[in-house]
Amino acid sequence: MSEGTTPRGRVMQRWRRAAIVGLAAVAVALSGCSIQITSQPDPSIGADTMLINADKGNPFFTKNFNPYLTNTRTASRWIYEPLILINPLDGTQNPWLASEWTQPDARTIVMTIRDGVTWSDGEDLTPEDVAFTFQLLKDNPSLDIKGAWQHLDSVDTSGDDVVLHLKTEDAPSLSILGQTMIVPEHLWADVKDPGTYRNENPVGTGPFVLGNYNDQQYSMDKNPDYWQADSIEIEHIILPATNSQLDTVTRGYDWAYSFISDVEGTWGAASEHNNWWFPPGGVIALMPNLEVAPFDDVNVRRGIALSLDRDEIAETASEGYMKPAGQTGLILPNQQQYLDPSIPDQGMITQDRDAALAAFAEAGTHSTATGSSGPTASSSSSP
Repeated sequence: MSEGTTPRGRVMQRWRRAAIVGLAAVAVALSGCSIQITSQPDPSIGADTMLINADKGNPFFTKNFNPYLTNTRTASRWIYEPLILINPLDGTQNPWLASEWTQPDARTIVMTIRDGVTWSDGEDLTPEDVAFTFQLLKDNPSLDIKGAWQHLDSVDTSGDDVVLHLKTEDAPSLSILGQTMIVPEHLWADVKDPGTYRNENPVGTGPFVLGNYNDQQYSMDKNPDYWQADSIEIEHIILPATNSQLDTVTRGYDWAYSFISDVEGTWGAASEHNNWWFPPGGVIALMPNLEVAPFDDVNVRRGIALSLDRDEIAETASEGYMKPAGQTGLILPNQQQYLDPSIPDQGMITQDRDAALAAFAEAGTHSTATGSSGPTASSSSSP
């Protein structure tokens, strides 16, 4: 490194080396061995109960069912519900606690709150609960995890409707605001510090209520008064705190969202009833802070994108179960209808070492290649 190298230059050099020779290392090292094991379901678990791998303790659970805290229990999403339920696979917007909505103009959304919905303590869901929830997020910005008030100017009620007034003409606001989890005003209005409130005795409108709880396992029971109770077949759900891959395979789990190495030779071989699939249900991406150097430079980001061997990452990180990630941010093939057909190769970028180096050089660095592992930065100029 030359004597004139700036701190920014040193950061860029380190990132350049990492991009060329080390980005594939974000993949998880996995065991390739297969062992012969069998699944032995717990005979004490009834046929109307599901044992699932869906929540993890560290190694114990913290009793937290505040849907707006980042460390809330997984099951809080089965207790609280949004106005609109969005299918992540294809983007379909389903009326939920809002039975319908209209947009009389580009800055107004009118949500009609579903009639006949009750909280699990028997109280009716009202438009005032919805308006209260949005006000709660405004008064406690740390809870506004989806940024509702980046879009909202004000909220009021009119009969069965909640009227959302937007700051600007804002197309994405419907899905963002619609995913707000609604909480009961009659219980939350007296909470002194919602930002730290753990909500240990949750009351919601969702399909399940909290059953037995300890720091190693908790259960969820079907809400008999749920507004869609007839569509819920499972009576109980059990969620253990510790869920190793071996536990998932051998203890008779009914369902899990978990990566299991050699899934066919382990989970699949343990029982003829065990099935698995890897639906494309999320965006796989690197998300740098564009306000911080060196990521504020488009050429640095371009260099990183061109450095990635996406095929190798997909193969190493998921044993080929997942396809390489593209550049569009779309979940394909589910969201194919939104893909611009003029984008080459559906947004897939092939690793191009020379183009990556050129992009980094354009950002203000240059290098000389040493050996076969990739280039080593030798000097840098401040942009």
